[in-house]
Amino acid sequence: MLAFWTQDPAQIDRIFRISGLFRDKWDKKHHADGNSYGQGTIQKALDGVQSTYRPSNRKPPESNGEGQRQTQQSNKGSNDAVTPPSQTIIKLIDGELPRIVGECQDTLISAACPIFQRVNSLVRPLVIEKDRQSMGLKLEAGTLLLEPVTEGWLVHELTKAATFEKFDKREKEWLRKDCPQRVAKTLLDISGQWRFPYLAGTIEAPTLRPDGSLLNKHGYDPETRLYLHMPQSLKVKIRDKPTRDHAWAALLILLDLLRGFPFIETEGHHVGPDCAVALAAILTGLIRRLLRTAPGFLFTAPTAGSGKTLLANIVSLICTGRPAPIMSQGTNDEELEKRIGAFLLQGLGVLNIDNIERALGGELLCSLLTEPEVTIRILGESRSPSLPTNFLFMATGNNADVKGDMRRRMMLCSLDTKSENPEKRAFDVNLYDYIPAHRGELIAAGLTILRAYHCAGRPNQGLEPYGSFGEWSDWVRSALVWLDCADPCLTRTRLEVNDPETAKLAALLRVWHEKLGSESHTVRDAVNLSSNQGNEDIKEAFLDIAAVKGKPNDIDSQRLGNWIKRYQKRIVNGYHFEKTGELSDRAQWMVVQI
Repeated sequence: MLAFWTQDPAQIDRIFRISGLFRDKWDKKHHADGNSYGQGTIQKALDGVQSTYRPSNRKPPESNGEGQRQTQQSNKGSNDAVTPPSQTIIKLIDGELPRIVGECQDTLISAACPIFQRVNSLVRPLVIEKDRQSMGLKLEAGTLLLEPVTEGWLVHELTKAATFEKFDKREKEWLRKDCPQRVAKTLLDISGQWRFPYLAGTIEAPTLRPDGSLLNKHGYDPETRLYLHMPQSLKVKIRDKPTRDHAWAALLILLDLLRGFPFIETEGHHVGPDCAVALAAILTGLIRRLLRTAPGFLFTAPTAGSGKTLLANIVSLICTGRPAPIMSQGTNDEELEKRIGAFLLQGLGVLNIDNIERALGGELLCSLLTEPEVTIRILGESRSPSLPTNFLFMATGNNADVKGDMRRRMMLCSLDTKSENPEKRAFDVNLYDYIPAHRGELIAAGLTILRAYHCAGRPNQGLEPYGSFGEWSDWVRSALVWLDCADPCLTRTRLEVNDPETAKLAALLRVWHEKLGSESHTVRDAVNLSSNQGNEDIKEAFLDIAAVKGKPNDIDSQRLGNWIKRYQKRIVNGYHFEKTGELSDRAQWMVVQI
């Protein structure tokens, strides 16, 4: 090997003597001509060498602690490829993986590669080219979603963004290489050390920041952490300081779009409550990503073909340019929750649970609407990430209903054509063609209403507070009332009137107070008293809530106690349950009249 680098016998001898291979026999006389073992070995090596080193201007790798990244033109490698003058060169040197991975991350950020941090993983926006259907969710071609960054994709992008070079000892020059797989894997694995921007969500239409300013530039917005993806042909222009008159004109544009829908309540209002809910859905969709929470929207009608799904699709067409992603309800709440989890992972901005056949409810759905994040279980995985809930939630169904705490979390929009065959009705225009052609104008109308109200100082409309949805109420709801629309929250009364749980609680409070008076009782005592003659009404109320399965005339005291505990202090018709103490570790209850 030394004979390749130098043909000077004396230099070879000096180098060998300081190597770990030197032995005493090197200087011993070994050949008949009097040469030592070392002299004979050197001569044999020189006689057998077939190629020798020719100096060039290339330098072998030297680590100076600052890495080997360059931005100058590389010399040719064995594949005759030439690095573009502006492309980053990353030197692949064993033992310097942290430096290499850091330079890869810097390169991707400098190249504005759309990679973002989201719930302890790296994702990228992706527009799907074909229709997709999985886990009960249907997505149309062109849908924008978030795709996990994979090793293979990262290798591809890094190889495009940078030139990787490794020093070849045999060729004695730097040769171009693909990005090594282990570099991509390491970059994916170093959560906590990423410098990629955080992503709050993707949007497909301009929106308003919390300060009322317009976000309409394609790409990532550091202030809101939103990524705007929209076609170049979409033009949205709104005034810097629109007035109430401008907002009125904008409202008329949206009302013209909705004129063919048979909203049930129209009397006594310029815009009735059900139409106001449809308008609220449009305005909410345009700014939903930046609202901490927002209510859901339920579109219902007595018969099929009344326009429920069309109305949900109108909202989505304005906000995303496509009909809403459709999810089926599934056979039970547990199956629906799994589907919701898969939906949240994809980061979609709109959802329509279409044609629901049973009342919507459950802990996860309630949390989706009142919490900025929910923790989900991923099917087939051990991790349970907390995912953002800043998407527009809609549902449709014939005589659709919700249950439990969902009743205060939903806006209800009811349609009724009052005809036997509503599907035979015809709109003046095909809205699936009209909206894409006028989308920019419709987006501008919605944003003008919201911005005009903001520029007016968001004047107080005297509305009752709306619990977990204060931010939504102070902007979307109040802006509509400011324009003399009915309060969309008025429709919640219909949901509450039809609540079977409220009806059960009202009945129990009434008969408990009538039969047991204002004295305190444990649930077990109350159940025993219900068996007495004359207490048939209270026993019937108990059975309606907590009958033993398979034994319809027996009362499950524990289940009844849990039910009362759940609804304690909730006032219905002037009465509520109040815990007054404990007796033998059992809660004592009393019905209090307000």
